[in-house]
Amino acid sequence: MSDKYDVSLADLAGFAGRLFSDPLRRNTPGVIFLIGDLGAGKSTFAQAVIKELSPQVIFSGSPTFSLIHRYPLSGGGLVLHSDWYRIDSEADLEDSGVLEELSQAQIALVEWASKFSDSKEHLKKIFKRRRGWGMVVEISTPLPTDPLSRVFSIKDID
Repeated sequence: MSDKYDVSLADLAGFAGRLFSDPLRRNTPGVIFLIGDLGAGKSTFAQAVIKELSPQVIFSGSPTFSLIHRYPLSGGGLVLHSDWYRIDSEADLEDSGVLEELSQAQIALVEWASKFSDSKEHLKKIFKRRRGWGMVVEISTPLPTDPLSRVFSIKDID
């Protein structure tokens, strides 16, 4: 799948719901790489996905400083939300233990994954071995700039 969607921020929850309407995607391990400029809406999208998968949780915001936030899934397992913005190198990412923890998640949401292609490839391989799925979600603001709308380009990972 490779699709583009123009979504208002008000409809983001519905959009996340449509992405996870497929039981296979909802019930098998998956990784979502979130790509976009600073302020594009990566954490806002992560929040919509987390609320869709686990409505009872309180979203903790972007894990920019803690590197990872953990959310229990309604049916068991964890959704993990990670932000690699403040990590300086692949070695630092490896040393942090974040990759190992993400590889155990039911659903992993990773912001700024494009900074470290080796680590991104490593996670893709782990989820494939687990018979899981993956997608890249690139978020941008349409032109002319509309502060209440985003364009989501979604591509399944082979």
